Amino acid sequence: MKKLLFAVLFAFFSCGAWAQERITQFASNVRVDNQGTALVQEEISVVAQHQNIRRGIYRDLPNSSKVPVEVLSLEMDGAPHPFFIEKHKDFLRVNFGDDHFIPRGPHTYRLTYMMKNVVRFFPEYDEFYWNVTGNGWVFPIERAVFELDLPQGAQADEGRISSYIGYYGQKGYPAVRENLQFWTPSPLAPRQGLTVAVPWQKGVVEPPALGWWQRNEQNVVFGIVLAVILLLWGFYYVSWRRVGKDPDARVIRLFDPPEGFSAVMTNYVYYMGMSNSSLAVCITSLAVKGALEIKEDTSFVSGTKYTLTLKNKDADMLSLEEKAVLDTIFAHGRTEVQMGMASRFIFKEAQLGLSKCLQQRGGKQYFVFNWKYNLATLAALGVLLLVGGISNPSIAAAMLGVFITAVTYIWANARRKTVLGTLGAVAILFMLGVFVRAVLEETAYPLPVWLGIMLVSISGGFFACWIQSYTKQGRLIMDQIEGFKEYLEIGEGGRVEMSNPAQAAQVFCDYLPYAYALGVQSKWLKAFKKHMDEAVLTQAIHSRGLMLRNVGMLSSVVSGFTAAVNQSSGSSGSGGSGFSGGGFGGGGGGGR
Repeated sequence: MKKLLFAVLFAFFSCGAWAQERITQFASNVRVDNQGTALVQEEISVVAQHQNIRRGIYRDLPNSSKVPVEVLSLEMDGAPHPFFIEKHKDFLRVNFGDDHFIPRGPHTYRLTYMMKNVVRFFPEYDEFYWNVTGNGWVFPIERAVFELDLPQGAQADEGRISSYIGYYGQKGYPAVRENLQFWTPSPLAPRQGLTVAVPWQKGVVEPPALGWWQRNEQNVVFGIVLAVILLLWGFYYVSWRRVGKDPDARVIRLFDPPEGFSAVMTNYVYYMGMSNSSLAVCITSLAVKGALEIKEDTSFVSGTKYTLTLKNKDADMLSLEEKAVLDTIFAHGRTEVQMGMASRFIFKEAQLGLSKCLQQRGGKQYFVFNWKYNLATLAALGVLLLVGGISNPSIAAAMLGVFITAVTYIWANARRKTVLGTLGAVAILFMLGVFVRAVLEETAYPLPVWLGIMLVSISGGFFACWIQSYTKQGRLIMDQIEGFKEYLEIGEGGRVEMSNPAQAAQVFCDYLPYAYALGVQSKWLKAFKKHMDEAVLTQAIHSRGLMLRNVGMLSSVVSGFTAAVNQSSGSSGSGGSGFSGGGFGGGGGGGR
């Protein structure tokens, strides 16, 4: 009975061990010649159970223009065996077999291939650094064996010979060695590998001849980067002198805004386009002119909320842009709108309508952006990316992809192409991921190129602002705006103290949207608070439809109101011991 039980248990565990697909032995022999070419013969013994190994296995071999690989032959169990090759970016995949299943059980493959330029050259010695098995195998390897034949005349430097067993990039333990034969003392887990480094004296293998570019690459890259920056800066200066320099300013302090200019139009010309506060300025002006009422409600639970209530849709003295915003907010019979996410489409439509009206009124009449001159910055960045990618093409491709998608994203948002803008944002995130991966896998980008990209990007940002310019008519309006702004910053001064409080309060309210439009509302309020009671000012803004709790908190309330408007409209501001696995060779494999 005991013998029968033992036989059953033995058969059970034997079947379990037999059923596990694995590599029973990975034996590699490499012969290096005096030209630095390695002839590699690998015998890979496997157990196939039609789990992962059905048609055979595959072997991934690193492949590049500097270290090319050529597959010579494949045998299975001593007979020629079919194979086919898939070319990937950084490696070749040798697929053992064809579409037919191989029999279950043990099989031995013999793969023969050549790899050029496998010798590494150091000042004191040359070295063969070889990842024997690769770290990509999905099967355990019960035993790995490696034997090296040195180039003719080479004597191994025994003190520098080293080996490593373990996972890629981690320190492991050395292999057992006898002369130039290495083997693993225990099985390798999936993704573990064997790497060896064998140095010898210099002069045995001649380094490959370097081309002119390789010999002078660093100096040439630096020269190209410097030339690109100097040419770009020269173009910046000439372009600025030609189209970016504003006409001479003649600012004279005024006590009234430019004739026919609403607060939001003043804001538009002053900032050369729509700003974060444009829509809020327009709504504030509508309240001051009696067209609507802004009510501020604050609670501990919901925070501060603003509600717009229609008072007089036909109010006098409304500009075209103000009228357009009022009609949009209170369209379809609406008389009250609470700002928030629920009303974001209303305010988004109002913002688009405001932008359209302002462009029609302003257009190219007051200022020009000269966008086409910024193409020089984009061209310079593209040249630097390509120059830096001569040695690192994968990083160059990734950075160029990020650059192109970023430009697309900016253009789409500038043109208000919402779908394209969203796709551009997704593309940027994807390409950034590709870029990070490329940086981790490749060597560093040349330092001169990094510095050049930084300088071009920073100077291009300044140039994009400098190249914008006011027309002659725009400069005349800006002279008036800046003169009026100086008055708003100082306020009425002694006039407030001497004038009728009601008249002073009227001036305060009339020009409050302009102070808001030019970002000087705090100074405007401060000038009046010196000579007038805060209660009088609070009553004055309440009578104009600005139902704010405290005029003394006007600056912070204005900021909160702007944020609420923007939220509703969806807008925002514009070799030796301790080395780790790697080296030539490498790759990995799996079943197919």
